[in-house]
Parts: sequence; C-alpha cells; structure tokens
Amino acid sequence: EIAQCLVGSEMCIRDRVDPYNRVCRLEYENDNKEVFYGSAAIVGNPRIAITAAHCVFDDDNNNKPYKNWKIQPGYSDGELSGTQTGWDRVYYSSNWMNSGSNNYDWAICVLQADASDYALGAYAYFENADMLDLPVTVYGYPGDIRYGYIEGADYQFMSGDKITQVDDTTFRYTAYTVGGFSGGPVLRDSDNSIIGVHVAGNDSGGKSAAVRFNTEMANIVLSLM
Repeated sequence: EIAQCLVGSEMCIRDRVDPYNRVCRLEYENDNKEVFYGSAAIVGNPRIAITAAHCVFDDDNNNKPYKNWKIQPGYSDGELSGTQTGWDRVYYSSNWMNSGSNNYDWAICVLQADASDYALGAYAYFENADMLDLPVTVYGYPGDIRYGYIEGADYQFMSGDKITQVDDTTFRYTAYTVGGFSGGPVLRDSDNSIIGVHVAGNDSGGKSAAVRFNTEMANIVLSLM
C-alpha cells in the first residue's frame, strides 16, 4: 500500500525501498536517429516514472518528444529487473517548456505498462534550511567515455555526499556526475526516498544540481495512484 503522510516539514509518499532495481536507464532517439541515454526512477506505483524533462523532450528541436523512448528498470549490461516500456502521457512544467531552466526540469511519465513490482518513496521538503548538509546519493547511467565510463550507459553508478546549497526549486550537492546521470533520482541516504531529480553535472567545474521534488510533483503522483 502507498500512504500519503506528513512528517515534520516533509510530504512523503512511501512504499518498499530498494533503490537499485527501481532506478532506470532511459534510451531514446532524436529525429536524426541519434541515440541518447538518461536515467529515471519508479515512484509512487509501478507505472509512474520521474525523470528530467530534457530526457523526454528534445530541447534542441523545439521540445519535440524524443522517439523510441524506453525505460529499463534496474538495467545492467542488457539485463533488466523489470519490464521495458514506453510512456502514454507526461506531466511537466510549462515553465520548462518556455525557459529550459533547471529550476523546472522535471517530468512525470505515466508508463504503458508496470515497469517494476514496487516503487520508491519521495519527500517534498517545505523548509530550505532542513535540506542543508543532508547526506544524499544520486543513481544513474552515465555513458561518457571521456570520463572513464562505458559507452552505451550499460551499468548503473552512484555518487554523492551532502547538499551544500538550496533554493526554492533546486539544490546543489557534492557528487561527481556527468552526462547520463540526468533524470536520475537523488535519494536521501537515511531511507532512500527521492528528494530531487538530477539535472546538471559537475564535469564543467561546478557542483551537481537537482530540481527539488515538490508538492506539485507529489500531487501529480498521488492523483495517478
């Protein structure tokens, strides 16, 4: 059973927690048939996935949806822990469509089939100060050979430390991340609940960035359950 509850300054959606199998590899193509990889997580129930908007829509092509979009739960060198599937519909922020800003770079996908047997929980913090210094880990599928990863994003990696900066829509955290981690869940270490979606890496010299899981996202997930 999924339960909505309030704990201190946090909104939570809970189910069994098993992060590795609920973290997903994404594979998709643009109009030129170039293949890209990203990350996502199953949240709330087995037919809902959360990721970055730029892993669903091509911001280099008027935000058209990518083609042949596939979500692959627990992917590891061709093996899956669940069912590969596509999406039926997507919820996202119109602010991202208009601006492309990291502040709104999230998407909640209603899948064509149950991708997994259980889902991750998620928390929406109400107070910025409560997130500072919080130990977190990001999970995802980097495939950038320039930084030593295997081409094709065949394996799941994780990286993390603590949140160092928080604003109303995003947070920065100390983790080494590169392309392919985008869309991956940032989990609170204490209970593996999703508190953000990774949207920007630090391979260019800055800290990793995530868009915060917020009450708007929580309400969408709850409405779909």
